[in-house]
Amino acid sequence: MANRYMKFGQFEGVLENTFCCVCENDNLSKLIFKNKEGIGFYKCRNCNLMYASPRFTEESMLKIYKNESFADISVSEFDNWSYDRWSQSRNRSYNIQQMKIMLIKRYLSTGSRALDVGCGTGLFVLEANKNGFLCEGVEPSSRLSKIGKCILTVPIFNMQIEEFNPLYKFSGIIIWDVLEHVYNPIGILKKCF
Repeated sequence: MANRYMKFGQFEGVLENTFCCVCENDNLSKLIFKNKEGIGFYKCRNCNLMYASPRFTEESMLKIYKNESFADISVSEFDNWSYDRWSQSRNRSYNIQQMKIMLIKRYLSTGSRALDVGCGTGLFVLEANKNGFLCEGVEPSSRLSKIGKCILTVPIFNMQIEEFNPLYKFSGIIIWDVLEHVYNPIGILKKCF
């Protein structure tokens, strides 16, 4: 199938056929389901990775994620934000960050340097720092980075991880809810390594 242009709600771009990014072999995949738009969901028989094909091209994906309309968060939602109100609310957002902190405490000791790749607004970076870690974030969305830097006042680098070249190493790199959104997950993991 040749590349084609498609629009899904506010997301639009050019689609391309793909195959397992781990095994790099289309012949090992089994079609599980195909939706009405013609997007197939496949499972690699060799490594069990599941993926969608066709998918947006790398250029289309970058355009989507750098476009601020993809994030359903606005800077104005954080106008009256305060850590005390947020932590006392015990809302879903706060509770998720607490569960993440409990998880990384199993693998990193207090004082460890950590990087949150695709950190969004930086709520995890904030909470990790409050729990004694030296945490920074990398986020390609300028809107989300701005919220983190200006409102939450956490160290966030507004760029893709491929462009990030720190002067030091991290004891841990955290990638929450990111790999399923990126064009080259294996490349991201190699960069993080």
